[in-house]
Amino acid sequence: PLFQTIQAPLDPTPNLTTLLSSKGQRFFSHPNFTGTADPNNLDTFYIRYSLQRTKEQAPLKTRLNHLVLEPLFEAFYEQTDTMLQEAEESGSATEHYKEFEGGCWAHCSGHSAAVISAEFVDGESLYFEMNEFERFCGEDAQSIGGRYWRDPKTNKNRGHKKASKE
Repeated sequence: PLFQTIQAPLDPTPNLTTLLSSKGQRFFSHPNFTGTADPNNLDTFYIRYSLQRTKEQAPLKTRLNHLVLEPLFEAFYEQTDTMLQEAEESGSATEHYKEFEGGCWAHCSGHSAAVISAEFVDGESLYFEMNEFERFCGEDAQSIGGRYWRDPKTNKNRGHKKASKE
């Protein structure tokens, strides 16, 4: 089911059209669907399943499909940031839409626009459990990063190694 879940957004994603409301809120549309959609729904889906991929030890094909989405999301936010700046400069944005509220930085609270723009999920699909990394890449392979934590269920230290995009 994880492969199908990650594969699902790949079909319509390249045909998305970027839109900005007069208040500066980001939207996208697709020629095969009516209306507009808030990107936070697709973004949240993308982030949630990027974390689940490692946990479920998803197959390499699933991980690579997920990796394909990264530049699409990054381009969406770059484009809408430029559109917003131009709209504010020209006066066509009547007011600035507040994407982020509260006392915390947006990426700390997990707001998808901030998390993706800051590249906090960049290459997330390339994290593997330690034994899985060695099986895929070989025992002598060097990782380009890692992360460690204490598993609350087992109270044991766990870790992931990150493979290179190459």
